[in-house]
Amino acid sequence: MSTFEAALEDLLRRVIREELQAHLSSRLPSPSEAPSGKLSYSILEAAEVLGVSRNSAYRLVGTGALRAVRVGRRYLVPADALRAYLQAASDS
Repeated sequence: MSTFEAALEDLLRRVIREELQAHLSSRLPSPSEAPSGKLSYSILEAAEVLGVSRNSAYRLVGTGALRAVRVGRRYLVPADALRAYLQAASDS
């Protein structure tokens, strides 16, 4: 790979990372903007925020990629866990 191609690839990666980070951070409200102080999301709500299917959200929880808390028979995703996942996804 030539120096030009390497520089172009690096530039593209940086631009894509910045755009992805901006897009993902705009999808989840900050704690101060969270409607009615929402502290956690159902799996379906988390899936909607992430833009993935319900099954994909359950898979993320099952693999430990997305932290969730089991309450009775339900899983709830804490708002800070959702933010951490989005931040980690935008950093990679």
